[in-house]
Amino acid sequence: MNFTIVVPEGSTNHGNPKLLCTPPAWYDYVLFYFANYFAHAATVISYPGQGGFETVAVAVSALMLPVSGFTRAANAIYRRARFESNPLKRAARARALCMVVKSLESLPESQQGERLLSDDHPSFLKLLSSLLTMSHRSKHWWSPEVIKKVPLDYNIHGPYSLEHKQGYILAFVPSDAPLEFESPEYTRQLKQAKGFAESYNAPKLLMSLIQAIWAIIVKNCGSDCCQPKRIPGDQIDQYGYAAFGLTVAPYAWMSVLNILGNILTPDYPAVFMLRTPLMDEVEERKLGKFEGELRVKIDYSRSYEPDPDWVDFEGSVVVLSTFVFGLIPLAIIGGLSGFRSQNSTPLQRGFTMSWLAVGFIIGLVQGGLMNDPNEIGDSDLRFGIIPTTIVLLGVPAIGGMVVVGQMIHDFGIYCAMRHWSRQVGELVSALRGRPDYSAPQHQQLHHESNAGPVQAGKGADVGSN
Repeated sequence: MNFTIVVPEGSTNHGNPKLLCTPPAWYDYVLFYFANYFAHAATVISYPGQGGFETVAVAVSALMLPVSGFTRAANAIYRRARFESNPLKRAARARALCMVVKSLESLPESQQGERLLSDDHPSFLKLLSSLLTMSHRSKHWWSPEVIKKVPLDYNIHGPYSLEHKQGYILAFVPSDAPLEFESPEYTRQLKQAKGFAESYNAPKLLMSLIQAIWAIIVKNCGSDCCQPKRIPGDQIDQYGYAAFGLTVAPYAWMSVLNILGNILTPDYPAVFMLRTPLMDEVEERKLGKFEGELRVKIDYSRSYEPDPDWVDFEGSVVVLSTFVFGLIPLAIIGGLSGFRSQNSTPLQRGFTMSWLAVGFIIGLVQGGLMNDPNEIGDSDLRFGIIPTTIVLLGVPAIGGMVVVGQMIHDFGIYCAMRHWSRQVGELVSALRGRPDYSAPQHQQLHHESNAGPVQAGKGADVGSN
């Protein structure tokens, strides 16, 4: 059945009689950016007890450099904490346990063991070099060379005080530490307590799922409103691999990975301290005081046999997995567009591709820093380094988002997306107490004729059987 509508100035069907794209209103831009970029970045996995600064920094980093968000998902997928039956080891895999250790700097140089690189090199180079360089691991799982310091702004369960300048720090318990509760009775009491209760981050899991489904719908919604493997309208025909719909690919893939990571990792309200002989030593020397710690039995006799072919396996796997995960969006873009430039401008291709390329390369490094923020120094140093890095390296992302906005302005908003964004605009207008005059008003007029191109401001046939 053919029908005729009156459309606002600037509307077009891009030569497709089954398509209608109208000029975007303000809420179209808001919905597109929020649904396709900001909401995806908010799904990045958080660690137990994570500080507010780190939470914001991780989300902003994932927004500017989406590959950086892959690192935490890769780490969670690799650790698979949910499959650990021992509740203590499960918490350790989720980075929810810490203990007092001697800082590496407080030990004699002869006891510090071999290093991958000297202290003069950035720590992310040490991490990346583990893919190519073999090194001995310290014999003991509890060595300061093996475990990682808890950032000072993390939320620790129970009040405590510790003189960090005296050579003692709180560090995360390694995921493979040999742990068990002090007694069966203590285990039963702890299970009944609410403090150590684990849960799953349902809001983030739900948001990740919604974002992944939304991205699939947007990318699969074609000129027939559901034509597989097509970006709405002729975006790819018009812009090629620079099409603004394709810039969503890294963010959508990040949400999928975060779904897996959140399913495999339980959530804890804070980081829990373990009572150890070294903690007793600190209290005896009046260098600290601790309350609310968990009483466990730890096997300090367990050691690793030196192996010249040993590699920092976990760090290497996470980096390598992040690298492979980062190639998936590139494969999606190439598969849908064939890497054809079509009618896109050099500016459009330059910003969208630099957004993807810089996000891929720098995202690996930034993701490592976000995954273990203490690697680059104390909290005060992180407050300076991380924001500066995000701002400087986020320029391609900002430029890419500006170019995306220009393409949306020139291309128009696809009819299916218009339905959702207009509902948002009408809701906001209702809350403000006045009608939304920016929304285009369409008047349908039935007309029996063959479909033809849309003409703004006039009755035009846009549908057919």
